[in-house]
Amino acid sequence: MIKTEIPIKYGSGVKFTRYRVDWTDVKAIGAATSGNVALFTLPAYSIPLAIIVKHTAVFAGVTGTFKVSVGTSGTATQFTNATADLVATAVADATFQRTNDPSAGTVAETAVVLNCVSTVGNMSALTAGSVDIYVLTAEPTTPLP
Repeated sequence: MIKTEIPIKYGSGVKFTRYRVDWTDVKAIGAATSGNVALFTLPAYSIPLAIIVKHTAVFAGVTGTFKVSVGTSGTATQFTNATADLVATAVADATFQRTNDPSAGTVAETAVVLNCVSTVGNMSALTAGSVDIYVLTAEPTTPLP
């Protein structure tokens, strides 16, 4: 066995960031029942230690259910499963979605998105709502061996 300590970038190694997405960001998806809102780019060899999705205002304007997840354009739930219905679910302390797999790091730079899905009604019909995405990441200074 070989043990190798991997240095973390000074000043930017472990970061905790909040991204707030409100209804106008989602509405920009347009006349579609699903789509993505760009959140951030995960640097190569980074590891998302935790991702929490928490709505701060109930979404309105679409009928049916409205759910979100954090992933990539190719895998909508790579980092979190879909939330509860954000139209019908009241904002509460215990209403949030957590990371699927905290070890789901990436070798290449990865664009992370908020995947939005409405069962009935286009995103362009939204009139209210917001969701916070809290992200804790670790970023090594050199590629992993």
